[in-house]
Amino acid sequence: MGQIEPVQVCQFVDFKSGTVKRTLDPNAGGLLGVDVSSDGNLAAMATYRDGAQVFDLDTGEVTQRFDSGRPCFAVCFSKDGDMLHSGGDNGRILAWKLKDNQAAYAAAGLMGRVREIHFSDDGLGLAAASEDGSVRIWNISQPPRSSNSN
Repeated sequence: MGQIEPVQVCQFVDFKSGTVKRTLDPNAGGLLGVDVSSDGNLAAMATYRDGAQVFDLDTGEVTQRFDSGRPCFAVCFSKDGDMLHSGGDNGRILAWKLKDNQAAYAAAGLMGRVREIHFSDDGLGLAAASEDGSVRIWNISQPPRSSNSN
């Protein structure tokens, strides 16, 4: 697989006007993935060195950091906005509670780096794609009981 080059800044554009609403810098952590909360108030960034970071889009400030001690390649907010899911280089998805910054559970099963994470429309299915081309789907209405973050 080819090397993915991280970018250093992320711009959020108002599609109606075409103007840049906010430019965010993940503090030179190497930006690899991004997601916006369903209410449009928060942005999450996956970074190579600094794990997952959550930014307030109004202020541009980092509000939360979630670091599993491993590079983070993908992020995805839950449909209800209560959790952030991050995917690393070890094929695991970590679910973080935004309310208290704690790991809620870990979902394993992919063989390579997690490249994409998405929820089903009903918010009960979590799909993740790996660098090796595999895809795994979990029913998160009954998430794994493990809270191990590595």
